Amino acid sequence: MIKLNAKKFNEGLKKMRKELTPLEQYQQSVTETKVKKQIKEYLYIEQAAGRLFHFHILQGLGCFAGSPDRVLILPKGITIWLEVKKVMGKMSPAQKNFREQCQNFGHHYLVVFSVDDLITNLNCML
Repeated sequence: MIKLNAKKFNEGLKKMRKELTPLEQYQQSVTETKVKKQIKEYLYIEQAAGRLFHFHILQGLGCFAGSPDRVLILPKGITIWLEVKKVMGKMSPAQKNFREQCQNFGHHYLVVFSVDDLITNLNCML
């Protein structure tokens, strides 16, 4: 029978948690605010080029719970509700409900984690 030393086991766990891979270190350093700023800058470039129109949904008093961050309007009548999350970010139950309602009415709803993610999704839709 193997006898475990709880103290050594817990110390080992703490050490493992501190040793992050480079990818994990990057994921922890990228905040949702940074991702939103990068996406906003990309969308302003696309809007200036006439490829889309977008606007930000102000969260707060009077805003429907779970509303996404932005709305994109593209050529050919395509409207996209856009939620921006940091890498490994999760949607709230209200956001999931809002997404489900949009999809039930045939609208496009995207959850993106980076500018590259947004570009890939937009290219697939056009």
